[in-house]
Formats: sequence, C-alpha cells, structure tokens
Amino acid sequence: MTVSKGVKKYIEGFLAGQTIAYCEQVRLGAKLAANIDCDQTYVDKLLPIVADEGCRASVVSTSPGRVCFWIFRYEFVKSIIDHLQSVSENEIANDFDIWIAGKLFGYADCEIASCINGKMKVAPK
Repeated sequence: MTVSKGVKKYIEGFLAGQTIAYCEQVRLGAKLAANIDCDQTYVDKLLPIVADEGCRASVVSTSPGRVCFWIFRYEFVKSIIDHLQSVSENEIANDFDIWIAGKLFGYADCEIASCINGKMKVAPK
C-alpha cells in the first residue's frame, strides 16, 4: 500500500506526539514502560525524541515492516520487555506474565487482579 506524503507526515506527527506523551508517563513514574506498534520507517524519527525526553528505547520487529517500539527509563525494565517479547500470546495467559505486563504498563493492582480473575470489576467484600 502506498501512503501519500501528507498522510505520512500526519502519521509521523501523531507518533511523535504519542512518543512524547508516553515518555512523560514513564519519566514521571506513572508506568515503567510503554509501547507503540508502528511501521519501521518511523523508528529513526522516534529514537531522538525518546533520548531528548530522558528515556530509552528498544525496537523489536513483529512482522515484515512493523515494529514494537518500547519506551522505558530503567535498565532492568529491558529484561522484563525481553521476557514478554519472548513468549507467545498463548503462553502469556499465565497469571505471572499477566501481572508483569500489568505492572509494566502502570495498571492498578485491582485492575490486574480483575484481569487475572477474568472479571470486569473487583468482587464485593
């Protein structure tokens, strides 16, 4: 699929804004990491933004021409990302990996518990 120059600039601007917002959330401690699924052609534009915002990035190829662009601050988070990237969607269905992913993305404990329990809300006391 061919994308026009105008559309490509729009996507680039959108991804830049999303990257800045995610960097702010990571930098301020709202979450340990964030990720963006995007076309690999935008990576070279996003990497300097992440560095300017005081964060780190990891780029993982997900399919031909597509990447998962991870944003994080602390080095230990990279090993968590590597672990989550190494398991398939079927394998991540265990409670431990769901808890890891929830904490990584800044979800509240009660929301993670609801996900693990397969419920939309916390059970009444």
